[in-house]
Amino acid sequence: MPITLERKSGISQLWVWEQTEPLAELKIALPRALRPQIPQQAQAARAYCSSRLLLQEVFGQPALLSLKKDINGRPFINGKAISISHCKGFSALTIGGPRPGLDVEGPRGPQLARIAEKFILPAKLQALRELPYYEEALANIWSAKETLFKAMGGDGIDFREHLSIDYPLEEVQLPSRFSARYQGPKGQIEFALEALPLPHQHRLIWCI
Repeated sequence: MPITLERKSGISQLWVWEQTEPLAELKIALPRALRPQIPQQAQAARAYCSSRLLLQEVFGQPALLSLKKDINGRPFINGKAISISHCKGFSALTIGGPRPGLDVEGPRGPQLARIAEKFILPAKLQALRELPYYEEALANIWSAKETLFKAMGGDGIDFREHLSIDYPLEEVQLPSRFSARYQGPKGQIEFALEALPLPHQHRLIWCI
């Protein structure tokens, strides 16, 4: 399972693996102690196996077996916070700082337009609707907010009210960097994000 992308920005590190192996091969490669936890459904099983094997590739099997989650579902390995994402053939992992975050997304088409009011404030959404690349901008904002959601731990976070993205609307080409923030019950926390293109029209956004 070769790592197809490795990136470093300050103390943050990113690894991406494009999955080409059959599911049976992934299951066999997983440590025996974890095999009983493999989900029954094929897509979920592939996501579980590939994300664990990526962790093993980067940190080694002893570290993989130390994987724990806190009460909000944030994963930790050897006591350090990490973030994992997987989507239709890609698994990705990031570590660095107290709040790592990461999201991988494939093409969403008009799907996000149907729920845009749930994650974008009305004034911002009205401006977005006037753009020729409306759906692409929605995809970037959704993925960026997913990244922040994971970085903040997920509990009690409103995508529309608590998360804001300073995405340059005139620049939707990837790669790009932009700022974002959480402002809510946990205070105000600033983030720097990077958006990267992946093969097959996928995208990745992570905290740098």
